Amino acid sequence: MNQPWLVRAVLAASAAGLLATSAPAPTPASPPGVPQKTYGFERTLAGESVALTLDQPSALFLITIRADALGPDGVQSTEEATVQVVGSISASEVEGEAPPVSVLVGNSQLDAETSFGTTIPLVFEGTCDAPAESAPCQASFSVQFARKDDGTQGGSVNLDWSFELTSSGVLAGKGEDQAGLDPPWTVEIEQP
Repeated sequence: MNQPWLVRAVLAASAAGLLATSAPAPTPASPPGVPQKTYGFERTLAGESVALTLDQPSALFLITIRADALGPDGVQSTEEATVQVVGSISASEVEGEAPPVSVLVGNSQLDAETSFGTTIPLVFEGTCDAPAESAPCQASFSVQFARKDDGTQGGSVNLDWSFELTSSGVLAGKGEDQAGLDPPWTVEIEQP
C-alpha cells in the first residue's frame, strides 16, 4: 500500500529536526550586494608592573572597558572584540631556578617562565548601539599572576605586562575600510 502523504510527513519532520539542530546562519550587517565599510579599532595599554614575593605571591587586576560613544560615521565599535595580554618575567635573588608563574586571563590559564601571551574574546553588554552615560555598554576581564612556589623560594619574580584591545564595526556604504582607529572607550584598571 503506497501512502505518499506519509512519506511527505516523514520527510518534512526530518527536515524540521535537521533545521532545529543546525546553527543559525550569521546575519550579515547589510543585505547581500550592498557595499560595506569596515572600521578596525585598537588600543594598547601598559599594565602595572608587579613584583611577586613571599609576602605577595599573587596579584589580581580587574579591567573594565566602557564604550562612551559610537565610532566614526556612527559605527558601533564593540563587535568582534578581543584582548591580547602579553608580558615578560624576570627573577632576582630566588633560591634555585626561578619558579614558573601561573597567568590567568579571563578563563584562559597558562604557566610561564620568561614570557607569555594569550588572547581572549571580549563580550560587551548593554546599550552598545547607542552608548551613553545613562545607558552603558561595557566589557570586563581579569588578569591574575601567581608564583607556583607561593614565594617559598624567596626573592622576587617581576612581571611587566601590557594588553591590546581590538574590535571592529561595519556599516553599509561605500568607501575605504579604516584600520588602526582609537576606540571611543574608557579603560579602568583596578587592583582589589
